[in-house]
Amino acid sequence: MNLLSGSEGSNPSLSVAQCGGRPRSGTSAVLVCGLLALAGCSSRSLTIESTPPGAKVILDRKLVGTTPVTVSYRYGGIREILLIPKPAGLEGVPYKPAIVLHDTWTFALDAPIVDGFADLFGTEDHQIVRVTLEPNDVPGLYTDERTRAGLLAGLRERADQLRTRIRELFIEAPPVDAPHPVAPDRK
Repeated sequence: MNLLSGSEGSNPSLSVAQCGGRPRSGTSAVLVCGLLALAGCSSRSLTIESTPPGAKVILDRKLVGTTPVTVSYRYGGIREILLIPKPAGLEGVPYKPAIVLHDTWTFALDAPIVDGFADLFGTEDHQIVRVTLEPNDVPGLYTDERTRAGLLAGLRERADQLRTRIRELFIEAPPVDAPHPVAPDRK
């Protein structure tokens, strides 16, 4: 009794007739390996620019450089970008730090099945984030009399609280005598 002939009494799951009339070979495995060898590469990058340039860039709580900076990434998602402007100096204009949440997720590259096909042909995803930093109006705080008076009153109040706290600490805890040094035994 031949198991591959499909004769009566044989196992029907091993019948050649059910497999399309020809036995299976390794051609499909060779074809899949050939396609994988010809697969392209996926390139993903994020460029962060600021106006004015030169701000420190902290991406996902890691310092990556100063603007303009380009960073490559592998997986999409929401990126937290913190821009810290460079110090203004005496004549420069100070700027406020900025926090930006940027979503780098794109369906064509991050879907499980589509991702495999996209990698076969090679994809490129280049995203640019442009941030305009806002000027910090520090001199404007001191020109308005109401704001200036409020700042000075708050400063005086905090100074008085600190003075009273220091007085209480010194009264409650008098100075401790320093220990006297003991001469070593020389025998």
